[in-house]
Amino acid sequence: MRGLAGVVVRFADVLPEQDAVVQEFVPASPRPTVRTPVRVLRSLVRGLRSDPRVWVEDPRLADYRAGVAALDALDPEELAWEELVAVPRRAAELVDLVTAVRVAHLPAGFVAIGRLLVVSALTGRRGAVADLLLGAPTRTRAANEELSALAREAATVPGLVDLLGSDGPVQVEDVAALAGAQRWVDRLRRFLQAYGHRETTSLLLVHDPTWGRSPATVLGLVRALLPTEGTPEPPVVPRAPGGELVQRAAAGTALREDTHFELGRTMPAVHRALQEAGRRLAADGALDDPEDVWFLALDELPAGSGPRRSVLREAAARRRAAYHELAGSPLIATTTLYPRREASGDVLALGTPAGGGRATGPVRVVAGPAEFGRLRPGEVLVCASTNPGWTPLFQRAAAVVVDHGGMASHAAIVAREYGIPAVMGTGTGTRELPDGLRVVVDGDRGAVWAAPSDPV
Repeated sequence: MRGLAGVVVRFADVLPEQDAVVQEFVPASPRPTVRTPVRVLRSLVRGLRSDPRVWVEDPRLADYRAGVAALDALDPEELAWEELVAVPRRAAELVDLVTAVRVAHLPAGFVAIGRLLVVSALTGRRGAVADLLLGAPTRTRAANEELSALAREAATVPGLVDLLGSDGPVQVEDVAALAGAQRWVDRLRRFLQAYGHRETTSLLLVHDPTWGRSPATVLGLVRALLPTEGTPEPPVVPRAPGGELVQRAAAGTALREDTHFELGRTMPAVHRALQEAGRRLAADGALDDPEDVWFLALDELPAGSGPRRSVLREAAARRRAAYHELAGSPLIATTTLYPRREASGDVLALGTPAGGGRATGPVRVVAGPAEFGRLRPGEVLVCASTNPGWTPLFQRAAAVVVDHGGMASHAAIVAREYGIPAVMGTGTGTRELPDGLRVVVDGDRGAVWAAPSDPV
């Protein structure tokens, strides 16, 4: 925001904290500065002169990937304490490179999309813009396609479908124990090598597992994508068509998605380093449990030895208690973000229409990645929020209903790609729509209501 438009958003205002424990989420209020006019003009000029397709050739991206490779090559157990606690800071410096790439190239993407909108409006084809931009090749789309291929191949491995359908999480070791499954396991491991840094929750939550640290999450996605008799294959999303204007606009759309994908590459190295820091602090008596490291602030880690041991232990215990006290309260006040809309008749939930027409199916509330495998083909996916790691489920869902997000959210865009209805920002969908209830989801009206009973 500062680089593109010269406006300031203070992180501490968005996520206010007490004693290092975040209390709530406050929607950002960007504040202009004296540099705003110059930054906006510079971004506009840069956007008019640049081609969004060249961002992959930016030398800062190559430097970033080289830096990530260097972090991944580190063995945390062999690092001196100063080197260990420096890993998160090194990762933050690397992330700044991707931010710089975004500042340099996003304006070109915005301008390209704007030009396409103007041309479409002048030619009377305003509604065709979304269709023209569907199918832009992104890393998220490539991951989803490979997961679908893994699911199709899984159906040919004796015993694998039954294993994936069993109760409880399935581990890679369980699959490897099956006779004839080695080729499939090798393909899964190649997938994790390419996409294992993908977050399961948020880029902000380095504590939470990535796909690589939680292969059971990926196996749950494979389970949800298994082909079943009578279930149609998901529609083939066409690649962005030719034409210079459309190609540039599609590249602008992909730029935001793929730079997000890049930003996650540092997460595994940071997590490993902090886990090792927690292990050492616990062994040294500074913490009661290695996992308590997650209740420390980063600038407290160098004080992990010597006379401040009791201070760290007390701080971790105090924050752990505060965290658990707040755990039952929503971080985001849905009634503030999404004021209760007046429902009528059989309407159960109202939100922002995100397109895709209308679909009917039973509700499946998915609380998090650990429950991905619960979704069955033809069910209505209902969840609090999504990130790119959720989107493979959209290939099997009849529709998507999400508590948070809007028309331009990631879930809405991907739902439109797969041609399924999406209703965003319901605020209370996960509470109002119980598992198994048959509902009608209207993605054009932004409404969900109970499906009429089948005639006897």
